[in-house]
Amino acid sequence: EEEEVICILEFRGDSFLPQQVRRIVGTSIAMAHGWLPANMFDVSLDKDVFLETVLAPSSFGDGEHGGGSIRLYMEESRFHFDQLCRGGKKSLFERHQNDVVNKGDSNENEQKEGGDDNNEKKEEIVNENYTQDIKWVQSQLYSSSSNEEDVWLEEVRDVIAPRIRKQLAAVSNLHQKQQQQEQNLDQLLLQKQQTPFPDCYNATLALLRNIVETNRWPDTSVARSKVIRSLPSSSSSTTTEASKASSPSSGSFTVVNPKRQVSSYNLPLANALFPELVKAVFELEETLSKEHTLKQTDGKTLLEHSKEEEQRRPPSSHCAINCNAQFTPHVDSGRGSGQSLSMIVGLGDYIGGELAVEGSMYDIRYEPLEFDGWKLRHWTNMYQGERFSLVWFTPAEFSVDAATTQEG
Repeated sequence: EEEEVICILEFRGDSFLPQQVRRIVGTSIAMAHGWLPANMFDVSLDKDVFLETVLAPSSFGDGEHGGGSIRLYMEESRFHFDQLCRGGKKSLFERHQNDVVNKGDSNENEQKEGGDDNNEKKEEIVNENYTQDIKWVQSQLYSSSSNEEDVWLEEVRDVIAPRIRKQLAAVSNLHQKQQQQEQNLDQLLLQKQQTPFPDCYNATLALLRNIVETNRWPDTSVARSKVIRSLPSSSSSTTTEASKASSPSSGSFTVVNPKRQVSSYNLPLANALFPELVKAVFELEETLSKEHTLKQTDGKTLLEHSKEEEQRRPPSSHCAINCNAQFTPHVDSGRGSGQSLSMIVGLGDYIGGELAVEGSMYDIRYEPLEFDGWKLRHWTNMYQGERFSLVWFTPAEFSVDAATTQEG
């Protein structure tokens, strides 16, 4: 009977991510079948791209080893600290000839007299054990349920791959749009300046621009700096006064709503530096909640909130204030622990700069959007021009039950 042709892939690396190997293999299989394009890996590794990948199953069926046919197994694990302790000569689980018990050597004298013969026997035992290991792995590979594999392959071909191709098409369209915008940058930014926006943003935007123009924008914390890319290139031919004024400043800081302050929590320095801005941003949130139909996303669908009082957004305790900050993919952490739904809005004269939530793009320029920043990966799309953003949120420790409301 003709044996099935099997390709054995071996991966060696330092600190693999969960599911990394399975996704590499699954995506490679889809590419080999022609279900995904040959440039899939090149596109997916772009720092500004988020794509779904094909997850290959680790096993099929139910077998004595807890998963039926093994498609993924770990042959060896090395630990750097352990190797240093052992002088770099031996890994924790590495098999050595001296570790093999030679059943033919019954006493010390025989071992000494055997000399090279004993070493040869030990090497034969090592090789024999290794061969048995290989045969066991191959037997597991050969015994797979072809029916279950066919079902998985059909799902990749008919469901997963088409979904990924749509995402690739969206990425391609976005890149084309960005190239067209760069070619007509001055004209597009001028149009943004001339496009009216709701009056409720005027006070906040004026205060933000004043902070930038007077070089008073605070330094960004070390933790938040780790998820912000460097300031976008200012080499473009932009001639707007607003973008010229804002181009030297970038970063992010947080203010706290004095009306939602917890007694044990000290107000951040920014509250003392910019009291008018603090008042303006939280009044803006209240206005948006009362007068605008807020939108909310889970990364897939877009919902709208009613303006009815019982469904309005409650006042937030915190607001992150950002200037020319392009965030990398992340979920919120640290001060935002256990936070409520975040609400974000973009201000200023810029093009691009959409908010990406789990790969879906949302234009937030004067269009507030609610999302769960604690659970959903989100980041900033590339942009040109002057871009501010406000993100309102309430950590668990500032919940309604824990907060002390201060009137006035």
